[in-house]
Amino acid sequence: MENTKVTSYCINNIVDFIPDKNRLINCESRDENTLYSTASRCLFLLITNVGKVVSHKSLYEAGWESQGKEVTPNTLYQTISELRKQLKNAGFKQNIIQTLPRQGWTINNDVKVTKVTESVLLEETLAMSAIPDNGIKKLCKNLVKFLTQ
Repeated sequence: MENTKVTSYCINNIVDFIPDKNRLINCESRDENTLYSTASRCLFLLITNVGKVVSHKSLYEAGWESQGKEVTPNTLYQTISELRKQLKNAGFKQNIIQTLPRQGWTINNDVKVTKVTESVLLEETLAMSAIPDNGIKKLCKNLVKFLTQ
């Protein structure tokens, strides 16, 4: 049996962020928003440093340089703007990413981020005899496939 770990971050009990999937999921409606991979890497850096200033340089490194890319400052600003829009689309009424002029960006301490790691048992889930073979088994297989991509 294969055991896969899926890590997500619950932000203010409003949105779940799944970095490996580049996804924001509204906790209530379960509506999904897909982020560009660079935006996802930047958001990951911000939410794992809540209350701290994340510099331009750190975001460049996380978003692009770690992938061997160089971009202009405008690209970084557009990415932060897009992140704000995606977070709003996902359910936030207020902007949680604060700009600190000439320093960088931060997510304030009043934003609660909870790391959630779940284990997904693949074969055991699929082989459960309680699952009838009437389409539900296929649905379960697709869910497992999605979680482990």
